[in-house]
Amino acid sequence: MTILCGLALPEFEAFAATQGWPKFRGRQISEWIFRKGAESFAAMPNLPKGLRERLPSIASIFSGAIVEDLRSKDGTRKFLLGFGDDARVECVAIPDEQRVTFCLSSQSGCPVGCAFCATGQGGFVRNLAASEIIEQFLRLKKACGRPTNVVFMGMGEPLLNLDAVVKAIEILNDDRLGAVGCRRMTLSTVGLPDLEERLRRLPIPIHLAISLHAVNDEARKRLVPHNPVGGVASLVRAAKWYLEETGREVTFEYTLLAGVNDRPSDAHALADLLAEVQSRVNLIPYNAVPGAKFASPPERDVLAFEGILRTRGLNAMIRRRRGDDVSAACGQLAFRR
Repeated sequence: MTILCGLALPEFEAFAATQGWPKFRGRQISEWIFRKGAESFAAMPNLPKGLRERLPSIASIFSGAIVEDLRSKDGTRKFLLGFGDDARVECVAIPDEQRVTFCLSSQSGCPVGCAFCATGQGGFVRNLAASEIIEQFLRLKKACGRPTNVVFMGMGEPLLNLDAVVKAIEILNDDRLGAVGCRRMTLSTVGLPDLEERLRRLPIPIHLAISLHAVNDEARKRLVPHNPVGGVASLVRAAKWYLEETGREVTFEYTLLAGVNDRPSDAHALADLLAEVQSRVNLIPYNAVPGAKFASPPERDVLAFEGILRTRGLNAMIRRRRGDDVSAACGQLAFRR
């Protein structure tokens, strides 16, 4: 059974050709799925009746189903998708004034196991296929409209499922399919031993976010067990390299945990670490996760931390908490209903 939402445009044409149909029939099917949001073959009236009747026996638009649809009081929307086996994922649409950001998962669960993240606590099930990543995009688009931004920042570590993520990026970037420009896509990573080599495989120069969360290796290993060879310094070097290669300024994600990494001394150490790399710093006040023994700093401490970074010349901002009432905020995604 061919899962059509995971096909690039040449593959749609090849699929049609293998059935003895003109290649333009493949393009028509792709248009119905990506442009018009069709969720059944019966909803494609410009296809011949015989072709529409044949398609369900050889292909499916999606491989999963929406298990749960949650809406936050702030407008954030979260879907739990199930894919027929034990794999479940959550994806999120975040509206914000003139922007709508889709947060897509690349794995069911996560093998990294960050101490403050619900996804890592839930364990790892498997990598997602490119079709399962694209299905998240199309389900959210059908419900929430076309996004302005797409981030691979949901469940999982994207660079540990690189083949599928690369194909998803290519499909989303195709003007005839997802039509999401490279400046509108971001990949978030905790950093891996061969980080630069993996980043070289990205098909287009999208934005990069590196989950830092600590200013030295000892502290980071307690928060992010999957620490790269070379530690924190290697992540800064990778950011410099990526900027030089692509012209894209890198964002460092820093989750603020009360009494752990939120002191003024931590802010100054972070400013020292990033002094020579052009970057942005996203400060994320901790979002509560059941079973995790952390707390979010008081607002005055968050503002003071940001103030130190700005005074030291860093482009720092505090990420506004969104969707936490439906566990859709950063670090809260899990695959349990």
